[in-house]
Amino acid sequence: MSTPYTLLGELPVLERPVLVVCLSGWIDASGAAAAAMATLEERCEARPIVSFDSDAFIDYRARRPTMELREGVNTRLVWNELEMKVGEDERGNAVLTLTGPEPDSQWKAFAAAVKVLALQLGVHQMIGLGAYPFATPHTRASRLSCTTPSAEVAANVPFIKNSVDVPAGMGAVLEHALTEAGIPSLGIWVQVPHYVSAMSYPAASVALLEGLREVTGRLHGRDGDADFYSWRDLANTGRLRRRGHVHRRARPRRRRPERQQGVERGSPALRRAGVVAAR
Repeated sequence: MSTPYTLLGELPVLERPVLVVCLSGWIDASGAAAAAMATLEERCEARPIVSFDSDAFIDYRARRPTMELREGVNTRLVWNELEMKVGEDERGNAVLTLTGPEPDSQWKAFAAAVKVLALQLGVHQMIGLGAYPFATPHTRASRLSCTTPSAEVAANVPFIKNSVDVPAGMGAVLEHALTEAGIPSLGIWVQVPHYVSAMSYPAASVALLEGLREVTGRLHGRDGDADFYSWRDLANTGRLRRRGHVHRRARPRRRRPERQQGVERGSPALRRAGVVAAR
């Protein structure tokens, strides 16, 4: 039986790599998880090593390829791809990423294929990234919650532990598949203020990156925390803006000091109220 993926060369020999998963199509408020993953892949200079069979896992009527039409010429089709990539942080720690659209079918087969690859590559830990809208203000630091099949893993992380019945995504299926294979697996979810969940929200992406570093003990810069926190700049400026994840911040409007509650400064009404002194 053929495998549902293609190796793009020989699999690399890695030392205890971490597998980070972010599949589009399920909950990702503000695109925070996608932005965090884009930052991670750019920072680690990730390159593809495995391509999954799109015909097996993707419904093209739901996720149609993009046709690039130039002056009537159909120049090419851009297909949705499920890929595993490899890179390394600035200290040389191996990082694997799994990105692309969440499969439309054959979830168990996909999870089994990822498990086989994870075992072959010697994956030490799997981390999934996600974001959900929540009744929290933007003035509060973004909070993280977690999902994992392992009570031991949950007990060892400082994130919120919820109790709720909700529809599962592919990330939850991978958590179970890899945990059963002996690979500790954890989903990290960031809370995004519900009223901005349709807008970019870089603070949530930064929280995910910080949580990822905390639970993996990796993803440091060469000079320690100072380099890592420069990722905050990536989430707020050009690199993610060019990818379409971050919009330019609007300039705050200044309140005119000469007006108060619609009344001109120096007017008789304000003088009578004692707000300003008469000239």
